[in-house]
Amino acid sequence: MLKVTMYCEQTVNRMVIEGRLATPETSELARVWLQAREVDRFKPTEVDLTGLTYVDRQGAELLAAMHRRGVRLLGSGAMTRALIDAAAGRAGRNGGTP
Repeated sequence: MLKVTMYCEQTVNRMVIEGRLATPETSELARVWLQAREVDRFKPTEVDLTGLTYVDRQGAELLAAMHRRGVRLLGSGAMTRALIDAAAGRAGRNGGTP
């Protein structure tokens, strides 16, 4: 189960993700993210991954795609840091900015 909470703050759109980021929930996160981009294209987006408990391949690919498009991934803990590093690495290999 995935829980996505969106906070539209004055200077940033912040998404807090908790639970499992796995197929089919990955499409729900993509939908929320795209909606947030439509609301204010000029405001940066941050995604807090601290509450994630599991990420499958499709979820990791979505996070890398989000990172390529300027989303700042945040989190703490070994699993979350490894996930963020992997997303930045994937983004770099695919021509995005790590």
